[in-house]
Amino acid sequence: MENPLSASHAVVNVRRAIVRLQKIIGELEAFDTATMTTIHPPEISGLQSAIKAALARAFGPDTPEYRTFKDAGTIHWLPTIRNREADTESKQRTAENIAHSLATLRVCPGSLPDAA
Repeated sequence: MENPLSASHAVVNVRRAIVRLQKIIGELEAFDTATMTTIHPPEISGLQSAIKAALARAFGPDTPEYRTFKDAGTIHWLPTIRNREADTESKQRTAENIAHSLATLRVCPGSLPDAA
């Protein structure tokens, strides 16, 4: 027999994971690559860390589900020529990576156990 307290705790954890993912999605949507002055803005580094942490908490670290979605946490684009200033290409590639991350994160909640 399943412990009702455990089931209740699981539901709360799933709901928290969904809220965290939705918050990160909002932050990603709000990031404007046109404001980038370097190829590695600190906001992107923070978002990458937040994505990976949220996914690890939602699915468990090193689980098949985590591995499925972890690429959403890779936003930085690394040019072949090291230039610290953001140029048109780095802004475009970062925007493409953000779009990929958004698409990936939007399907994550459907992969969590039912919250109801």
